[in-house]
Amino acid sequence: IACFSAPPAVAAGREISAKPVVGLLDSACAAATLVGDRFGIVTTSRSWEPLLRHGVARLGLTERCVGVRAVDARVADAEGQLERVRRAAADCANDGADVVILGCAGFAAMDDLQLPGGVVVVEPLLAAVQACHFLLSQGLSTSKRSLYAAPLFKPYHGDDARLFEAGYDRPSEPSDDQAPAVTTTKQRHSIAGPRARSPPTTTRRPPPPSHDADGDKTTVMTYDDYFFPK
Repeated sequence: IACFSAPPAVAAGREISAKPVVGLLDSACAAATLVGDRFGIVTTSRSWEPLLRHGVARLGLTERCVGVRAVDARVADAEGQLERVRRAAADCANDGADVVILGCAGFAAMDDLQLPGGVVVVEPLLAAVQACHFLLSQGLSTSKRSLYAAPLFKPYHGDDARLFEAGYDRPSEPSDDQAPAVTTTKQRHSIAGPRARSPPTTTRRPPPPSHDADGDKTTVMTYDDYFFPK
């Protein structure tokens, strides 16, 4: 999930799929704790400071985080804030951090940022991609025993049905006395009455195949292609 925060989508993704699901905050903090003692986070606007502190606390790493420093910029302008990021990172180092995390996906182009005094810089997008690669290479999947157990079955209607059909891992099939996974327009009218708005009819089109440098088949699609196929 390519947002440096503690989005509920990470936990939700782990519930609906056994495949590895990681977030930028989780991955970057894990990397930081492997290469240093204490870390600081550089983010965009000040509104992110308390949100990221709460996210770090959720990970149980409050004592190892020296703080969060904002550069007072919008996410859309993140790429042009190199000097502000450098100064905020230096402030984190002065506060005792030996690792600085670039706390925004928009800072990805600064992955070669060098800081004096041996301070290590962690770029979260790369950390998350490599975390996924590690989990896959080890054959590890998300445990379904407790925290990320698959959600109980429920019927989906309208836009929710379209999202469900867009390619999520299906939970176990319902028994005969449960409603169908995707309610058709006719069924929806019978449940909600004739005034119910009919969901648009869509058919998921297969994404265009491509190949990476190693010749392995990969798939590239946009957000709209995936969730709202034409």
